[in-house]
Amino acid sequence: MNIVLSAKNAYFTDIQFERLKKLEDAFDVRVFFQIGKEALDLPISEIDYLIDAEALKHYDLDEFRRLKQLQILSAGTDRIDMARMAEKNIRVANASDVYSVPIAEFVLMRILEIYKSARYFENLQHQKSILKKRDLVEVYGKTSAIYGYGSIGREIAMRLKGFGVRTVGISRSGKKDEYLDEALTIEQSQSRVSDFDIVVSCLPQSPETEKFFNADFFSAMKKNSVFVNISRGAVVDEAALIGAVQSDKFLGVALDVFETEPLPEESPLWTMENVYLSPHNSFASTIMYDRLFDRIYQNLVKFIEENR
Repeated sequence: MNIVLSAKNAYFTDIQFERLKKLEDAFDVRVFFQIGKEALDLPISEIDYLIDAEALKHYDLDEFRRLKQLQILSAGTDRIDMARMAEKNIRVANASDVYSVPIAEFVLMRILEIYKSARYFENLQHQKSILKKRDLVEVYGKTSAIYGYGSIGREIAMRLKGFGVRTVGISRSGKKDEYLDEALTIEQSQSRVSDFDIVVSCLPQSPETEKFFNADFFSAMKKNSVFVNISRGAVVDEAALIGAVQSDKFLGVALDVFETEPLPEESPLWTMENVYLSPHNSFASTIMYDRLFDRIYQNLVKFIEENR
């Protein structure tokens, strides 16, 4: 059995590479490392298990004649042709749960920055000025809607509950858990948009979710509400969002993802005072890569044991 890791070197440490290599003796498999399109010591057609989709940028899927499983490094599968994978009987394992904690912490940071007027105090600091602001808004008692409620949404809801926020999870199933005050399906949520003080997008990218947050959605949102997107830029109609910000709809907006990445220099979003931007960075943390490696390792060992 041939296993190829095609991820960039920055993802993993030498110790983790060695841990993968030790699988060779434990399970009688061969582990190869490939960065970019560098030459491998075996034909592409003999790869059974591929870690990271980087190699798929350089070779046609038809060349991977023995490939049984692809382990991707993201939680979302929108960059993978899942229909073609199914056609080829190639199982795709994602990195679900790996990024949930840092993203949830990032979302909470942005919500608090907006409600507590963090930018106002930053500007005062730069001006070396002391001027109290007495109309700070409490997050306590607000109602949050988490669209695309899953692992990330669950971690967000858990933290918001600690601040006394009412949590509403919105998903295809409408399933409720202990961190939700209410669970809705996408259809049920359509008439409830005006109830939400905070809207967080965790929606995966798909044809059904493209520009889900559009002019009609923003028009229906509550005045002085908060909008946060940490999922994919394609789920937001960016022009409609900009229009809503310009019409003074929001208390604040936080965007970690955009329709075009990096965000073009000419975008009005750069200079909007109540818009907080970050470069698709909410997933990052000092221990995230350890968590990612553990998930990859567990999935790989399980695959090897199932196919011995």
